Amino acid sequence: MLDNASIYWVGWCHEDNHDKIWGVLKLPNTYVSFWGKRGSSRIGFKNLKTQYDARTMIGKKEAPRGNYTQISEKRMCEIWSEFDDTISSQLTFATLCNLIK
Repeated sequence: MLDNASIYWVGWCHEDNHDKIWGVLKLPNTYVSFWGKRGSSRIGFKNLKTQYDARTMIGKKEAPRGNYTQISEKRMCEIWSEFDDTISSQLTFATLCNLIK
């Protein structure tokens, strides 16, 4: 994972024909949500700004209200071995290109 980012929350939706992730990264001055299909090299990001915003979005995504079941970062890396590298490279690219809104 990037030196200045840590996983705040990560969830996995693995039902029917879905296999996707949604989570929140904690950065020095903000929180950023991320999402995408597991194994995909294309990850989306959105700035959540505050811990309150992050917790509110997690509440909407987490089962039973949402479709995502919380998993540990260790479990995420077990089911998607390139997870850390993918998030790091995609977050760096999105930051450099000013794509996180």
